Amino acid sequence: MTVVIPVYNRGNLVVRTLDSVARQDVSLFNLVVVDNNSTDNSEAVIRKWMADHPEVSALFVSETYQSASAARNRGLAEVCTPWVMFFDSDDIMLPGHVSSAVDVAQSNPDADIVGWDVSVPLYNGCTRLMRFPYSEFMKNHIVHGSLSTLRYMVRTSFIRNAGEWNRTVRKWDDYELGVRLLTACPKVAVRKGEPLVKIHFTADSITGTSFTAGAGEWERALDEIERTLKQYSPEMTDWITYRRADLASEYRKEGSPELAAGLLDKAKANADRKWLAPLIYNLKKFFPRGIWHVADLVIR
Repeated sequence: MTVVIPVYNRGNLVVRTLDSVARQDVSLFNLVVVDNNSTDNSEAVIRKWMADHPEVSALFVSETYQSASAARNRGLAEVCTPWVMFFDSDDIMLPGHVSSAVDVAQSNPDADIVGWDVSVPLYNGCTRLMRFPYSEFMKNHIVHGSLSTLRYMVRTSFIRNAGEWNRTVRKWDDYELGVRLLTACPKVAVRKGEPLVKIHFTADSITGTSFTAGAGEWERALDEIERTLKQYSPEMTDWITYRRADLASEYRKEGSPELAAGLLDKAKANADRKWLAPLIYNLKKFFPRGIWHVADLVIR
Protein backbone atom coordinates (compact mmCIF):
# COMPACT_ATOMS: atom_id res chain seq x y z
CA MET A 1 0.00 0.00 0.00
CA THR A 2 1.00 3.67 -0.33
CA VAL A 3 0.71 6.55 2.13
CA VAL A 4 0.17 9.97 0.52
CA ILE A 5 0.83 13.11 2.56
CA PRO A 6 0.12 16.60 1.16
CA VAL A 7 2.17 19.41 2.69
CA TYR A 8 1.70 23.17 2.67
CA ASN A 9 3.95 25.33 4.87
CA ARG A 10 4.53 22.62 7.46
CA GLY A 11 8.29 22.97 7.86
CA ASN A 12 7.82 23.26 11.62
CA LEU A 13 5.49 20.26 11.97
CA VAL A 14 5.97 17.75 9.17
CA VAL A 15 8.95 15.97 10.75
CA ARG A 16 6.77 14.92 13.67
CA THR A 17 4.34 13.34 11.22
CA LEU A 18 7.05 11.73 9.12
CA ASP A 19 8.75 10.32 12.21
CA SER A 20 5.47 8.66 13.15
CA VAL A 21 5.34 7.13 9.66
CA ALA A 22 8.89 5.82 10.06
CA ARG A 23 7.84 4.05 13.26
CA GLN A 24 5.50 1.83 11.22
CA ASP A 25 6.58 -1.40 9.56
CA VAL A 26 8.26 0.31 6.59
CA SER A 27 8.33 -2.91 4.58
CA LEU A 28 4.56 -2.66 4.15
CA PHE A 29 4.18 0.63 2.29
CA ASN A 30 5.54 3.31 0.00
CA LEU A 31 5.43 6.97 1.00
CA VAL A 32 4.61 9.87 -1.32
CA VAL A 33 4.95 13.40 0.05
CA VAL A 34 3.46 16.19 -2.06
CA ASP A 35 4.55 19.78 -1.52
CA ASN A 36 1.60 22.03 -2.39
CA ASN A 37 3.52 25.16 -3.39
CA SER A 38 4.89 25.85 0.10
CA THR A 39 6.53 29.22 0.71
CA ASP A 40 8.47 28.14 3.80
CA ASN A 41 11.26 25.57 4.19
CA SER A 42 8.97 22.52 3.90
CA GLU A 43 10.71 21.10 0.82
CA ALA A 44 14.17 21.32 2.36
CA VAL A 45 12.94 19.77 5.62
CA ILE A 46 11.22 16.89 3.81
CA ARG A 47 14.14 16.17 1.52
CA LYS A 48 16.52 16.11 4.49
CA TRP A 49 14.19 13.77 6.37
CA MET A 50 14.06 11.42 3.39
CA ALA A 51 17.85 11.46 3.11
CA ASP A 52 18.10 10.62 6.82
CA HIS A 53 15.58 7.74 6.50
CA PRO A 54 16.72 5.60 3.54
CA GLU A 55 14.83 2.66 5.03
CA VAL A 56 11.55 4.33 3.99
CA SER A 57 10.62 3.95 0.32
CA ALA A 58 9.77 7.63 -0.13
CA LEU A 59 9.11 9.93 -3.07
CA PHE A 60 8.90 13.74 -3.06
CA VAL A 61 6.77 15.48 -5.70
CA SER A 62 5.28 18.97 -6.13
CA GLU A 63 1.83 20.32 -6.97
CA THR A 64 1.54 24.05 -7.72
CA TYR A 65 -2.28 24.28 -7.84
CA GLN A 66 -3.18 25.48 -4.36
CA SER A 67 -5.58 22.86 -3.04
CA ALA A 68 -5.21 19.92 -0.68
CA SER A 69 -7.32 17.87 -3.08
CA ALA A 70 -5.04 18.73 -5.99
CA ALA A 71 -2.03 17.72 -3.88
CA ARG A 72 -3.66 14.42 -2.97
CA ASN A 73 -4.47 13.75 -6.62
CA ARG A 74 -0.85 14.49 -7.51
CA GLY A 75 0.23 11.91 -4.95
CA LEU A 76 -2.40 9.45 -6.14
CA ALA A 77 -0.96 9.69 -9.65
CA GLU A 78 2.26 8.19 -8.27
CA VAL A 79 0.57 5.25 -6.55
CA CYS A 80 1.26 1.84 -8.07
CA THR A 81 0.07 -0.29 -5.14
CA PRO A 82 -3.42 -1.83 -4.75
CA TRP A 83 -4.25 0.30 -1.70
CA VAL A 84 -3.73 3.95 -0.78
CA MET A 85 -4.01 5.76 2.56
CA PHE A 86 -4.11 9.56 2.72
CA PHE A 87 -2.66 11.25 5.78
CA ASP A 88 -2.28 14.87 6.92
CA SER A 89 1.02 16.61 7.56
CA ASP A 90 0.23 17.74 11.11
CA ASP A 91 -1.12 14.46 12.51
CA ILE A 92 0.52 11.34 13.94
CA MET A 93 0.25 7.60 13.30
CA LEU A 94 0.61 5.51 16.40
CA PRO A 95 2.72 2.35 16.10
CA GLY A 96 0.90 -0.48 14.34
CA HIS A 97 -1.49 1.73 12.39
CA VAL A 98 -0.33 0.69 8.92
CA SER A 99 0.16 -2.99 9.73
CA SER A 100 -3.31 -3.28 11.28
CA ALA A 101 -4.92 -1.73 8.20
CA VAL A 102 -2.98 -4.05 5.90
CA ASP A 103 -3.98 -7.06 8.01
CA VAL A 104 -7.67 -6.19 7.64
CA ALA A 105 -7.29 -5.74 3.87
CA GLN A 106 -5.58 -9.10 3.55
CA SER A 107 -8.27 -10.78 5.65
CA ASN A 108 -11.00 -9.22 3.50
CA PRO A 109 -9.81 -9.62 -0.11
CA ASP A 110 -13.12 -8.36 -1.53
CA ALA A 111 -13.04 -5.10 0.43
CA ASP A 112 -12.82 -1.74 -1.32
CA ILE A 113 -12.48 0.32 1.86
CA VAL A 114 -10.93 -0.44 5.25
CA GLY A 115 -12.12 1.88 8.02
CA TRP A 116 -11.29 2.36 11.70
CA ASP A 117 -12.32 4.32 14.78
CA VAL A 118 -10.64 7.62 15.58
CA SER A 119 -10.42 9.88 18.60
CA VAL A 120 -11.20 13.41 17.44
CA PRO A 121 -10.36 16.59 19.36
CA LEU A 122 -13.23 19.06 19.63
CA TYR A 123 -12.96 22.83 19.48
CA ASN A 124 -13.69 23.05 23.23
CA GLY A 125 -10.59 21.03 24.10
CA CYS A 126 -12.35 17.72 24.75
CA THR A 127 -12.00 14.58 22.64
CA ARG A 128 -14.66 12.32 21.20
CA LEU A 129 -14.43 8.75 19.98
CA MET A 130 -15.91 8.43 16.50
CA ARG A 131 -16.69 4.85 15.60
CA PHE A 132 -16.60 3.65 12.03
CA PRO A 133 -20.06 2.32 11.12
CA TYR A 134 -20.90 -1.26 10.27
CA SER A 135 -24.05 -0.38 8.29
CA GLU A 136 -25.96 2.56 6.77
CA PHE A 137 -22.68 3.92 5.48
CA MET A 138 -24.08 6.84 3.50
CA LYS A 139 -26.23 8.20 6.30
CA ASN A 140 -23.45 7.76 8.83
CA HIS A 141 -20.98 9.51 6.56
CA ILE A 142 -23.28 12.47 5.89
CA VAL A 143 -24.03 12.86 9.60
CA HIS A 144 -20.71 11.88 11.18
CA GLY A 145 -18.07 12.16 8.45
CA SER A 146 -17.19 8.48 8.58
CA LEU A 147 -14.91 8.78 5.54
CA SER A 148 -12.91 11.77 6.72
CA THR A 149 -9.32 11.60 5.50
CA LEU A 150 -7.69 9.82 8.44
CA ARG A 151 -10.42 7.24 9.02
CA TYR A 152 -9.91 4.80 6.16
CA MET A 153 -7.79 3.49 3.33
CA VAL A 154 -9.21 2.71 -0.09
CA ARG A 155 -8.45 0.43 -2.99
CA THR A 156 -6.52 2.53 -5.52
CA SER A 157 -8.62 1.49 -8.50
CA PHE A 158 -11.80 2.26 -6.58
CA ILE A 159 -10.94 5.88 -5.80
CA ARG A 160 -9.73 6.44 -9.36
CA ASN A 161 -12.99 5.11 -10.75
CA ALA A 162 -14.91 7.42 -8.39
CA GLY A 163 -13.24 10.46 -9.94
CA GLU A 164 -10.49 11.07 -7.36
CA TRP A 165 -10.50 14.26 -5.24
CA ASN A 166 -12.41 17.34 -6.41
CA ARG A 167 -9.68 19.96 -6.43
CA THR A 168 -12.17 22.86 -6.49
CA VAL A 169 -13.52 21.85 -3.05
CA ARG A 170 -11.29 23.42 -0.39
CA LYS A 171 -13.18 22.55 2.79
CA TRP A 172 -14.82 19.21 3.53
CA ASP A 173 -13.09 17.84 0.44
CA ASP A 174 -12.89 14.43 2.11
CA TYR A 175 -16.57 14.70 3.02
CA GLU A 176 -17.48 15.33 -0.63
CA LEU A 177 -15.24 12.52 -1.87
CA GLY A 178 -16.70 10.11 0.69
CA VAL A 179 -20.19 10.59 -0.73
CA ARG A 180 -18.97 9.80 -4.24
CA LEU A 181 -17.15 6.71 -3.00
CA LEU A 182 -20.27 5.46 -1.26
CA THR A 183 -22.51 5.97 -4.31
CA ALA A 184 -20.37 3.24 -5.94
CA CYS A 185 -21.53 0.76 -3.25
CA PRO A 186 -18.15 -0.32 -1.91
CA LYS A 187 -17.53 -3.41 0.16
CA VAL A 188 -16.34 -2.13 3.53
CA ALA A 189 -14.24 -3.84 6.22
CA VAL A 190 -13.65 -2.37 9.67
CA ARG A 191 -10.53 -2.58 11.84
CA LYS A 192 -11.48 -3.12 15.47
CA GLY A 193 -9.46 -1.90 18.41
CA GLU A 194 -8.16 1.34 19.91
CA PRO A 195 -7.69 4.37 17.61
CA LEU A 196 -4.18 4.51 16.18
CA VAL A 197 -4.24 8.05 14.77
CA LYS A 198 -3.62 11.20 16.79
CA ILE A 199 -5.18 14.30 15.24
CA HIS A 200 -3.86 17.81 15.87
CA PHE A 201 -5.97 20.87 15.07
CA THR A 202 -4.12 24.16 14.60
CA ALA A 203 -5.25 27.60 13.39
CA ASP A 204 -3.90 26.86 9.89
CA SER A 205 -5.14 23.28 9.64
CA ILE A 206 -7.16 22.48 6.53
CA THR A 207 -10.29 22.29 8.65
CA GLY A 208 -9.37 25.40 10.64
CA THR A 209 -10.59 26.16 14.15
CA SER A 210 -13.94 27.79 13.35
CA PHE A 211 -16.72 27.41 10.82
CA THR A 212 -17.11 31.13 10.28
CA ALA A 213 -13.52 31.42 9.04
CA GLY A 214 -14.34 28.99 6.22
CA ALA A 215 -17.76 30.40 5.37
CA GLY A 216 -18.69 29.74 1.76
CA GLU A 217 -16.34 26.79 1.38
CA TRP A 218 -18.38 24.44 3.57
CA GLU A 219 -21.45 25.41 1.57
CA ARG A 220 -19.68 24.67 -1.71
CA ALA A 221 -18.94 21.14 -0.51
CA LEU A 222 -22.58 20.65 0.49
CA ASP A 223 -23.73 21.92 -2.91
CA GLU A 224 -21.48 19.39 -4.67
CA ILE A 225 -22.73 16.60 -2.41
CA GLU A 226 -26.35 17.56 -3.02
CA ARG A 227 -25.82 17.32 -6.80
CA THR A 228 -24.27 13.87 -6.40
CA LEU A 229 -27.05 12.61 -4.15
CA LYS A 230 -29.80 13.89 -6.43
CA GLN A 231 -28.27 11.84 -9.23
CA TYR A 232 -27.37 8.64 -7.38
CA SER A 233 -29.14 8.58 -3.98
CA PRO A 234 -32.07 11.04 -4.04
CA GLU A 235 -33.54 9.45 -0.93
CA MET A 236 -30.62 10.88 1.05
CA THR A 237 -31.00 14.56 0.10
CA ASP A 238 -32.96 15.40 3.28
CA TRP A 239 -29.71 14.77 5.14
CA ILE A 240 -28.10 17.67 3.27
CA THR A 241 -30.92 19.85 4.56
CA TYR A 242 -29.99 18.59 8.00
CA ARG A 243 -26.30 19.43 7.45
CA ARG A 244 -27.10 22.93 6.21
CA ALA A 245 -29.27 23.58 9.26
CA ASP A 246 -26.58 22.12 11.50
CA LEU A 247 -23.92 24.36 9.93
CA ALA A 248 -26.22 27.37 10.29
CA SER A 249 -26.51 26.61 14.00
CA GLU A 250 -22.70 26.57 14.25
CA TYR A 251 -22.57 30.00 12.64
CA ARG A 252 -25.12 31.20 15.20
CA LYS A 253 -23.08 29.76 18.05
CA GLU A 254 -19.95 31.49 16.76
CA GLY A 255 -21.74 34.86 16.69
CA SER A 256 -22.40 35.10 12.94
CA PRO A 257 -26.20 35.51 12.74
CA GLU A 258 -26.19 36.82 9.17
CA LEU A 259 -24.35 33.74 7.92
CA ALA A 260 -26.73 31.55 9.90
CA ALA A 261 -29.83 33.24 8.49
CA GLY A 262 -28.59 33.11 4.90
CA LEU A 263 -27.73 29.42 5.07
CA LEU A 264 -30.99 28.57 6.80
CA ASP A 265 -32.91 30.32 4.02
CA LYS A 266 -30.99 28.29 1.44
CA ALA A 267 -31.68 25.08 3.34
CA LYS A 268 -35.41 25.81 3.29
CA ALA A 269 -35.40 26.85 -0.36
CA ASN A 270 -33.62 23.66 -1.51
CA ALA A 271 -35.68 21.24 0.59
CA ASP A 272 -38.94 19.49 -0.21
CA ARG A 273 -39.84 19.60 3.49
CA LYS A 274 -39.63 23.33 4.21
CA TRP A 275 -40.06 22.79 7.95
CA LEU A 276 -37.10 20.44 8.36
CA ALA A 277 -34.28 23.00 8.41
CA PRO A 278 -35.94 25.38 10.95
CA LEU A 279 -36.77 22.39 13.16
CA ILE A 280 -33.16 21.19 13.24
CA TYR A 281 -31.81 24.72 13.62
CA ASN A 282 -34.00 25.55 16.61
CA LEU A 283 -33.77 22.18 18.35
CA LYS A 284 -29.98 22.23 18.25
CA LYS A 285 -30.08 24.84 21.01
CA PHE A 286 -31.43 22.13 23.30
CA PHE A 287 -29.78 19.01 21.82
CA PRO A 288 -26.34 20.21 20.64
CA ARG A 289 -24.88 16.71 20.30
CA GLY A 290 -27.92 14.50 19.86
CA ILE A 291 -29.82 16.48 17.24
CA TRP A 292 -29.10 13.89 14.58
CA HIS A 293 -31.26 11.41 16.52
CA VAL A 294 -34.18 13.80 16.17
CA ALA A 295 -33.42 14.20 12.45
CA ASP A 296 -33.28 10.41 12.06
CA LEU A 297 -36.82 10.12 13.45
CA VAL A 298 -38.32 12.66 11.06
CA ILE A 299 -36.29 11.88 7.92
CA ARG A 300 -36.62 8.12 7.74
